[in-house]
Amino acid sequence: MLAGALLDAEARIGELLPPPKSKRNDLGQLKAEKTLPQGITKQQANNFRTLADHPEVIEQVKMYEKENSENSEKKGTF
Repeated sequence: MLAGALLDAEARIGELLPPPKSKRNDLGQLKAEKTLPQGITKQQANNFRTLADHPEVIEQVKMYEKENSENSEKKGTF
């Protein structure tokens, strides 16, 4: 159940993050602006946004986790 809560939290961060911004320099090349909060990398931000865009996947993972947790409790294993 903890993994589901973590996925929910990460998806919520993805919802709250500002969209990536970019500007063109003098040569017309795109340059990304730094808009991320301190402590969040570009890769983390991308992962969080992806989770936010796919809540159905999070629900599938949570259901899978719940089913496996119930099965292991019935068998007496953890």
